Amino acid sequence: DWLRSFFGERLVRPSSVAGDPEDFCPVDTLVSEKPSEGSRFIGVHFRTLTDPCSEDPSVKSLLDLYTAVNSGESRLEVVQVFIPPWVGFRQCGDPDLPRMFRQSYVGVPWYTMPIDDEVKWVRLKHRCRGKVGMLVLLCALSGKVLLKDASERLEEDPQGQRFPWLPRPLPEVMCEAAQKGLISGGLRRGPKIIPYSSLDGSIKGLYFSAHWCPPCKAFTPELVDCYSQIRGRGHKFEVIFISSDRSEESYESYLATMPWTALPYKSSYGQELASVLDVHGIPTLVLLDSDGSIITDDGRSEVKEDLEGEFFPWRQRPVNILTDRLAELLYDSPAVVLFVDGEEDEDLEFGEAVLLPVAEWTAAHTLSL
Repeated sequence: DWLRSFFGERLVRPSSVAGDPEDFCPVDTLVSEKPSEGSRFIGVHFRTLTDPCSEDPSVKSLLDLYTAVNSGESRLEVVQVFIPPWVGFRQCGDPDLPRMFRQSYVGVPWYTMPIDDEVKWVRLKHRCRGKVGMLVLLCALSGKVLLKDASERLEEDPQGQRFPWLPRPLPEVMCEAAQKGLISGGLRRGPKIIPYSSLDGSIKGLYFSAHWCPPCKAFTPELVDCYSQIRGRGHKFEVIFISSDRSEESYESYLATMPWTALPYKSSYGQELASVLDVHGIPTLVLLDSDGSIITDDGRSEVKEDLEGEFFPWRQRPVNILTDRLAELLYDSPAVVLFVDGEEDEDLEFGEAVLLPVAEWTAAHTLSL
């Protein structure tokens, strides 16, 4: 089940004394307590092993939230996960390690992943893109990731008055943002104002970008060319530019180079859309299916690896050619890598023919978390 996939078989109980067998509890304890009338959540809190709880400001903030949430109808459990200082650090033989581990969780009312689960620590760190101080919010029943990093929300709302800080549904925000129509780019023929309803049934690319951003100015021509080729093949594809420009003049200048649509410069929805989609940098291209669901949040890489848009709309494929970008994802879940003798089409086709039946069977029989 998802709990064991995330955390392993057992956890250290709150405020335990390291080394006592009674200090451990089954991971099911996270959800086996008497249900509350409200919703239930699990927070995964990433920390360094070297900082005592009393010296970690993120612990103090989380303690206040934990107390506030659990005094109401909802229930929040927290699992503390340490980011190892280096891989294999447990094998260094440091006699001070047990004391360091204990001082890193003593005095907090939540659970901790055991010190002997270093491999799980590392896997979970990569799975969640964990960084020190980061708080990942999960649904306790399904394991669905509700917020990839709630630490900013916690900083803005330390008493959890708006907890669990869930964003509004993306279709609702988009409809509001575009209710007065979309602005036509300078290279687009036709009316200057495009009704958002005219994009119904299309694959949409939300393009977060800005004129002042050098990587954006390098990527935009590539996207223009790819966009034109995709539409030239008859696909219903539309890009919506969401600006981070610092002046309307820069916005207008940049929009003049684009053949697609855009939110108005003065739109107040850009920041909310970035929050809903967890966008933290530009350029970012998020592709939405015709039903509004997310196909990929890394459209930029998909375009750069497929400049002619041959694999548009870049849905998840069961078998891929291993690239540097995909190599980073090998930490996230089990994978099979097949090495072939060459890079000719027949070599790649042979590799795909070998892996495809297994990949399709696995996709059909694996619960997605």
